[in-house]
Amino acid sequence: PLTGIKPNIINFTLYLLKDVLGHAITLGYLNDNPVFHTRMVSPQKRNIPLTLTARQIEDILEHSSDNLKDIIDFVLRVGMRIEELVELKWAMVDFKNRCLTIGPLSGSCGVACSRRVIPLDYEAEVILNRFKIKNGHFELGYVFAGDDGMPFDVWHLKRCLQQAARDAGIEGSVTFNFLRNTFARRMLEKGVTLTGLYRLLGLSDIAKVMRYAGFAHDVSQARMGQSFFE
Repeated sequence: PLTGIKPNIINFTLYLLKDVLGHAITLGYLNDNPVFHTRMVSPQKRNIPLTLTARQIEDILEHSSDNLKDIIDFVLRVGMRIEELVELKWAMVDFKNRCLTIGPLSGSCGVACSRRVIPLDYEAEVILNRFKIKNGHFELGYVFAGDDGMPFDVWHLKRCLQQAARDAGIEGSVTFNFLRNTFARRMLEKGVTLTGLYRLLGLSDIAKVMRYAGFAHDVSQARMGQSFFE
């Protein structure tokens, strides 16, 4: 028996095998996927990432400043770490192709993150344009910056989010990780694969994406329109 191997690593290996063999079937090399019906390992302690409901988000936004509202909404739409968000510069924003190019990043968020491209929806573009009007003329080039052109302070934003949640009557600590987890849940509900989510979140370890598997009704059936190997 396998010992000393974490369930999420085993599960992600199974997930990749299913994806590889499924792709082989698509190419005509196989007629059947031998691991399609293999069950995932159930961890003894299931830790589902904490997220926010639509009502909780609405209540928090009602108690937030205009800048904080835009930042919360932006994180929910692109899944960036708050440490990445405050370091975002206009040179990393591609309005023509409607995307952001992030990373590589190391140190400021405590995790080494590889370079990735994040698509922008219409509302995310609207938020960026609002900040472009306010601070796009500053030479420093930070997107989410104050009147002096300097980026917002991470710890101040964290305190403001916690205060807004407290004012909204939400008990316990609420962090920007909750927003990032909520983004992950929404992406999986829309059919994004775990490997696709891994790319969007810029995780340092591909096995870490399995923490979000519980959000998908059927991980093996989740689709992003392409396989990890396409």
